[in-house]
Amino acid sequence: MYKISVVIPTFDRREMLRATLESLVAQRIAPGDFEVIVVDDGSTDGTGELVAQFADRLPLRYRWLERDLADVAANGYCVPRVRNAGAALASAPILVLLDSGVVAGPDMLTAYLAEHERAAAAGTTCVVVGYVFGYHRLWPLATLETMLRTGTPEDVVAQIGAGPKGLDMRHKDFTTTDGDLQRFRVPWLMCWSASLSVRAEDFAAVGGFDERFHGWGVEDLELGYRLFRRGVRFVGSRAAWAIEWPAPRDLERQHRDAKRNIALFVAIARDPDVELFGSLSIQFPIRVVNRQHVALHEWREQARGLDLAADYARARPYVAGATGPIAVIGCGGGVPASWPASILVDFDADLLERAAAGTPHTPVHAIGMHTGLADGAADLVFVTSRLSGLWPRWCGPVLAEAKRIGRRTVVLFDDAPVSPPEASPSAPR
Repeated sequence: MYKISVVIPTFDRREMLRATLESLVAQRIAPGDFEVIVVDDGSTDGTGELVAQFADRLPLRYRWLERDLADVAANGYCVPRVRNAGAALASAPILVLLDSGVVAGPDMLTAYLAEHERAAAAGTTCVVVGYVFGYHRLWPLATLETMLRTGTPEDVVAQIGAGPKGLDMRHKDFTTTDGDLQRFRVPWLMCWSASLSVRAEDFAAVGGFDERFHGWGVEDLELGYRLFRRGVRFVGSRAAWAIEWPAPRDLERQHRDAKRNIALFVAIARDPDVELFGSLSIQFPIRVVNRQHVALHEWREQARGLDLAADYARARPYVAGATGPIAVIGCGGGVPASWPASILVDFDADLLERAAAGTPHTPVHAIGMHTGLADGAADLVFVTSRLSGLWPRWCGPVLAEAKRIGRRTVVLFDDAPVSPPEASPSAPR
């Protein structure tokens, strides 16, 4: 029985796929320990014939999928569908997800297997994130293709390993954590499917990749998020290294796809951690994004005991004059009992549950930057002092969302006096 199944999606990348398969032929792990599954998303460049050339050199399976051209035209390509099809064919207990065009170092599979065995010995399971030399979305290394064509992977790494352009974009994130990605509050941000390994059982338990994601990016982070929620640990392995074959990148399209897919991720997860990620640039280093998540969780603990009595006292005249639904961003443990059915928004799940229990109120687990509420869902939106600790960094997105979902916005913790509604009906901020 195989120990590892390597799953490779591809589409019209014949020569890049050749480099990937050649690197798998050169693995120093025992040949009988792994299989390779290539899933072709409707290539027209002779990819099938190329794969056949490796049939006597690798334990290899090939599946061709018919591409739905109308769907691709409308929504973009769907890599999750292709990866899931490959995972469904896998027979080994460990999956390695590899992009076509990723050239594996000779000990990559050995390193992946070692991490999984180490986790099993400790009674845990893990996602192992491999290190990818040469990948930088904005600063590709122009000479890398020539190096890969003329030298071994070890030769190439010896030339580019000093960086900075030759290093993995996440290099400092790897070194900061010394491979223990659990040091990050959001280790799933390291979950890039260019080179990644996960137990087949964990992959299946979370349902694999979500096929609602189309185009470039984010589907792997969303998978990582669900694995993290399942309790799977994240490990970074410098030993499981590979090299990204350079390919042309349509940065405008990638940015458009990523923006759409981030919005989908936020809508699916309904989690303040994902909401916060959705409000940050995807270009930020992971350790920088992580600092914002640390600040959020520290503030959540500090704000847990905040008394909102003064906030709600200031809100009283506005509530009396409201002509439609009320939304409260930062509701804490509850709003006054006399209030009508309201929309309660808070980043603390425990307090939100307490606030909504046994009431007609609608709970929304969010910071308040991406609530998922409809445009104009409320007549009046209050922002309480539970947002004060996040205000210097996030007031802009919160106020923009409040303006989108409500006709009037009142920030209750401003030191300036709040005018009664008849004097300032819009309560502008």
